[in-house]
Amino acid sequence: MKSIADQYNVSTNFVSRRILALSKQTMPAYDGLPQTLCIDEFRSTSNQMSFITIDGQKHDIITILPGRQTNEIKQFFLNHYSLKNREQVTQVVMDLNAQYQTVIRYLFPNAKLIVDNFHLVQMTLRALNQTRVQLMKRYHPDTPEYRVLKPYWRLYLMNYGALEKSQPQWFSHLRNRLTQEQLIWSGLNLSREFENTYFTAHKLVEAFRNRDYATFTSTLDEVENVSPQLFTTIKTFIKNRKLIQNMTNSTLSNGPIEGVNRKIKQIKRTAYGYRNWKNFVFRIQIEFKIRVKKRNPVRK
Repeated sequence: MKSIADQYNVSTNFVSRRILALSKQTMPAYDGLPQTLCIDEFRSTSNQMSFITIDGQKHDIITILPGRQTNEIKQFFLNHYSLKNREQVTQVVMDLNAQYQTVIRYLFPNAKLIVDNFHLVQMTLRALNQTRVQLMKRYHPDTPEYRVLKPYWRLYLMNYGALEKSQPQWFSHLRNRLTQEQLIWSGLNLSREFENTYFTAHKLVEAFRNRDYATFTSTLDEVENVSPQLFTTIKTFIKNRKLIQNMTNSTLSNGPIEGVNRKIKQIKRTAYGYRNWKNFVFRIQIEFKIRVKKRNPVRK
């Protein structure tokens, strides 16, 4: 605001009043809800987590709440939307937050819960990576076993079919020429549990990416001798099997809301953070609701 005030030779209070006026023009109408909602959270002011929901089709912001507590979410939707409006929502895309599942079922009785497939992939690869780190810590940093696991961690997250299997390359930390497949097997051969975890995790990832529920269920039936990290994740998947099945029967994802969150982070970064919640929300509303048309350059 100070930069704008200096540029136009006005006071910062004047700029603040103009922002307030613009924010009132961008307030949501509360005149209905779309059929599809995407919900998530993001880190806002004072390092707290805030709740956000958007229209899954048009990608318009429905609301942003300061917190993400159940009572806060319930109070907002019950106060601003009638039961008839809330019954219009038929699909809600979300992560596997158990708190959200309870409140969404209460607020939107006709909604089908759909888990975001990217979130499932992220959970699976995180478990695989944690398994790799635990195995790596068994070895001294100067050993070849440690070096085959530490610097080339990205290769373990790649799909096995995408690994280079014929053209060797130089791996400086190992001082050897190997194919990517040979390097991966050098790590997998260190532990039978790590090998089983690796292939089980990638089968799950491929099932989620292809939205293949049959492959997902068959992979669960074949789980054997995997790491505790992946086993805990698999138990979460089994508990939420219905949401995963809904995901495989849909093309929806939380990609749109992740894009919105990315823009919100950029707003925070540009301002070096916000202390005042209202100013922060006003800035977000203005950014997403008002489109400034660029003037065409005058041709001489």
